[in-house]
Amino acid sequence: AFVVQIARDTNMESSTKPAITLTDPKFLCFSHTFESINRYWFDTPRDPPLVMLRDAVGRSAGTLLEGHINNHEDFLAILIVQRGRARHLVDEQPYEVARGDVFVMGMGARHQYRQCEDLEIDALYFPPSLIDPATAELLVKQTAMKPVLRPDSAGRIGAAGGGERWKHLTPASLDDINADLAELKREWSTATDVSRLLTRLLFIKFIVYLSRTQSAFGTSD
Repeated sequence: AFVVQIARDTNMESSTKPAITLTDPKFLCFSHTFESINRYWFDTPRDPPLVMLRDAVGRSAGTLLEGHINNHEDFLAILIVQRGRARHLVDEQPYEVARGDVFVMGMGARHQYRQCEDLEIDALYFPPSLIDPATAELLVKQTAMKPVLRPDSAGRIGAAGGGERWKHLTPASLDDINADLAELKREWSTATDVSRLLTRLLFIKFIVYLSRTQSAFGTSD
């Protein structure tokens, strides 16, 4: 279930005021497990254990409310910004968000959106069990995969925790990644034995291709 700390208010602060931290008592804090995320959005558990959502974040009805602090207890996340701007605070590190940004988070990461302008994000939430042990052992050895899988020194996926802006995609790269994302979502949305197998395979393909995509920041990912 969601764990809520009651807050005094959720009003946006002016960008000229001191930075808001993730321990500020003014804001609601929600602690999520993968089970609670799954149960909130779906009638039955997802098989394989992957939740894919298009999130709109703002202060209007029908959107996720900005200002809330979210703690990911036992799952990882990939967040791809499709539209808009915002300030994204990830484990106390502030980022100015724009279309094409890709954020990754391990278990225990905390984050918050502020000052949102038409923000839309594709979110992929998954526990380490989505990736079978043999594949996980291979992937965590790849340097380019470590930001998204966040392994600890023992190679356990997600256990290193934390989060960061992984890369910023060019418009062309974002289009390519979105095509892979659409293919993954088609199979994920289809409840057959074959589609469940394909979902696992396409997810691995997706994160590998994403890790190979050149960042517009100029780093070789």
